[in-house]
Amino acid sequence: MGVRSTQGRAAWSLMLAVAALFVGCDAGVESPPPTTVAASGDEETSAELSPDNVALELADGSLYKAKLESLHGQVVLVDFWATWCEPCTENFPHIVTLGQRHAEQGLAVVSVSMDELDSEPQVRKFLAGQNARFLNLLTRFGASQQSADEFDTAGGVPLYKLYDRSGALRYQFSQFPEDFDNGQPLEAIDAKVAELLTENAP
Repeated sequence: MGVRSTQGRAAWSLMLAVAALFVGCDAGVESPPPTTVAASGDEETSAELSPDNVALELADGSLYKAKLESLHGQVVLVDFWATWCEPCTENFPHIVTLGQRHAEQGLAVVSVSMDELDSEPQVRKFLAGQNARFLNLLTRFGASQQSADEFDTAGGVPLYKLYDRSGALRYQFSQFPEDFDNGQPLEAIDAKVAELLTENAP
């Protein structure tokens, strides 16, 4: 996944400037094709999720932590993204597929949109188009420094965090992994998910 990222708080400020240009412009980019995944036999589950039915909650850092605690016992992959971030939307279908493929093994996916609150319709439209039937959160603070502080995303988006079954943050994925504790390159997501799924498997 050849993805651009940003570095540090100064880079986050640059991201905010870019966001200001794209928010409210129908997500800034076209949504990638809906994701499908093979079910039992030759059947496929296709995206038929409407924007109004997307499970989307406004969140701050406290609610985010509470949601993670509710998923104790599962491996949790969190995708921090935004509709104005083209690399984020390009990678999103892969995250959806990864979650579908490993759901029965105990992988839970959570998405956290860093969009402005008035972009909720665009966020819902994108999530519906991607068949994002997992937990989706939208920051209460928009594309701001407060969001970066609340969710610890100072390096910008896209950013992915992977928690083990005990709830411990094990890996963070970015194009610049050296900026994060336990940082890993984006290309390592699949392998690290598989690794954690084998640990303490029921």
